[in-house]
Formats: sequence, C-alpha cells, structure tokens
Amino acid sequence: MFQDNGGWFFKTREGETVGPFQEELEASTQLEVYIRLVNSGLLPCEETLRPVVLEKKRVG
Repeated sequence: MFQDNGGWFFKTREGETVGPFQEELEASTQLEVYIRLVNSGLLPCEETLRPVVLEKKRVG
C-alpha cells in the first residue's frame, strides 16, 4: 500500500493500481478483500482472461 496525493492505494499482482481510498484502514480492508477473492479463485487470472479477450477481438 502507498499514499499519493492524499489518497491511499494498493497494487494488484497484475500491476493495476486500486484506489484512491480516503483512509489507510479502508485501503487495507479492500486489499484484504482482494487477496481473499484471488485466493478463492473467484477472480479470473490474467492468463485466463487473455484468450477470452483475443477470441472476442477475432469474432467481433
């Protein structure tokens, strides 16, 4: 987690920046939620999404 321009942020394993959150506690809580979702398998990983996106580009 990091603070920038008065807001709190965290980076995902995919390199995305999430935020800003007004409070450090809120950013920390959302980071914990994100980690639990990733560990549970409820969020698709980038490798899973990439073929779907490529297929949509070919079709559409």
